[in-house]
Amino acid sequence: MYKLLIFPILAAVAMAQVQNPALAPLTRLSIQDIEQVMQDSGRVKFIVTCLLAKKPCPEDPLADPVQVLVRGWADSKTICGDCSHDDQRKTRTMISILQQRYRDDYNNVAKAYGLA
Repeated sequence: MYKLLIFPILAAVAMAQVQNPALAPLTRLSIQDIEQVMQDSGRVKFIVTCLLAKKPCPEDPLADPVQVLVRGWADSKTICGDCSHDDQRKTRTMISILQQRYRDDYNNVAKAYGLA
């Protein structure tokens, strides 16, 4: 009997963990990893260039997930609305660092996606 109850619960937990497969590269990173990525100005500039071009950028594993996040934010006006709480924290960390350290880049992305 308990086995019948545990399987649906485990399946629901697994589904909650993988809400959007496009965000898998983000999900695999810790907050510390995100902070480290955001300290690399060259990498941040590359990701911003991809965002502004509105094209896929498979050369960086975070570029496409970030683009998915920004498009979702632009469409729904909600930051990482279908993300786990952990991914929401990571996304807010990226946005906060972008706003503080790369203000012009943040403003350009916000303007390009109608977030300003």
